[in-house]
Amino acid sequence: MTDSTPETGGDLARTALARAKASARAAPTKKAPVRRPQYGDDRDPQTVDKVMQGWLRDHGYESQVGSGSLIARWPEIVGEALADHVVPDSVRETDDGRE
Repeated sequence: MTDSTPETGGDLARTALARAKASARAAPTKKAPVRRPQYGDDRDPQTVDKVMQGWLRDHGYESQVGSGSLIARWPEIVGEALADHVVPDSVRETDDGRE
């Protein structure tokens, strides 16, 4: 086909398609935002941390885990020098929920 020959319908369609493809390749790609359903209740997606905290609370283990964390982190909390001489053997929860 030469410049003087008019394009047919098929030629026009191929040319338009080629231009659209070239334009799409040249354009920066943007990902469409992920739409998640919003139910406003416990069916909403939750982090593992939030689910575990809820499970521990619902089953009565929350204070025990907190106590274990305090004992495990004792040297970090009081310092190595004191932790070498003083070690907690238990943690007691008070009536107001504090340990």
